[in-house]
Amino acid sequence: MLIVSPELLFLELAATGEYDEIDLALIGFELCGTYVLDESWDGFTNTSRPVATRHRLMSMINRSAHHRGVKLAARAARLVIDNSHSPMETVMAMLFCLPHRYGGMGFKGAVLNYKVETAEGSRWVDAAFPTNGFGLEYQGRRYHSQERVGRDARRQARLIGAGLTTVNVWYEDLADLHLFEQLARDVACALGVRLRPERTKNFSQKRTLLRSRILPSLSLSSLDDM
Repeated sequence: MLIVSPELLFLELAATGEYDEIDLALIGFELCGTYVLDESWDGFTNTSRPVATRHRLMSMINRSAHHRGVKLAARAARLVIDNSHSPMETVMAMLFCLPHRYGGMGFKGAVLNYKVETAEGSRWVDAAFPTNGFGLEYQGRRYHSQERVGRDARRQARLIGAGLTTVNVWYEDLADLHLFEQLARDVACALGVRLRPERTKNFSQKRTLLRSRILPSLSLSSLDDM
């Protein structure tokens, strides 16, 4: 049986003309992450390691200058960040990190599932900005047991002790536009940057379109695990 590599698959999907940059970026996050979308109860299965990396996608694209769809593939690959662990981590990364022209907040320097060495061993932060000593932890829905709340607080304390301040992000913070705007301002303050998305033409419409395309309609039972 002959099959194409993940990198060539990405390029060939771009060549079909059926996908745009956002569609391909979502596929790229999955290929370069540790989850696979499927028909299971929560919609995905985790894997031990990614099947591709952003660097390998770009290497394939750079070697295929005359391939149909190569320009589209290149634009999409530049949006991908390695090591997303779930579909909702991908959503969070795209909402915060995509450039304004796509409807994202344009924050730079994010590393997904960033390894931090603490006094009690290695911990991984969902989306870290190492240069700024700041990170985001996706938590699912707001309803959690007291035991989990305490565990999360202890985890944050260990990360702070290792020099990284983290903020919990709940599904509602991403799905509700007002809450998202508040969170985006907090993130911008932590990163020491000014929010200027309004300078991009039709940013509000682009943001609405992006959110409608990548925010999933999830059952309540699945939100805790994504």
